[in-house]
Amino acid sequence: MKARFFGAFVLILAGTGSLSAESRWDVGAESVSSSDVDLWQFNTNSRWEMPERGLSGDLSVAINGFAADYEPVAFDFLGESVGLDERSVALQSLTRWRWKENLELTFSSGIYDGYNNYRSIWLAEYYRQQFAERFGEITRAGGGTYFS
Repeated sequence: MKARFFGAFVLILAGTGSLSAESRWDVGAESVSSSDVDLWQFNTNSRWEMPERGLSGDLSVAINGFAADYEPVAFDFLGESVGLDERSVALQSLTRWRWKENLELTFSSGIYDGYNNYRSIWLAEYYRQQFAERFGEITRAGGGTYFS
């Protein structure tokens, strides 16, 4: 049984809106479908600048959907066929401060809940079927920060 949540089409929306003379919004969506894998993504990004202070940054939100038919290989005696259907949400922020012409400080942080891509879902299912008793469940959420 195929897990279907989007048709076989690609939809791309791109637009810019203006909150002020120094802001920009981008919105996009896309979908890809095949016989055993369906992928879709919706994202939005806000870019802002304060040139008089040397500040700029981005704030991004992405929502992804993945559906796949997991089929183990013939010699995998522990594996079983299963339809996978997952969603993920990610939030990312970036702030840049240009202090001098040749010096810029960057701070970035992000969090996510769900798998990054359909390959991760496939691998998680493989390890769940093969090794769940020994290793437990896989963590699907995380985050991080970066400063330079």
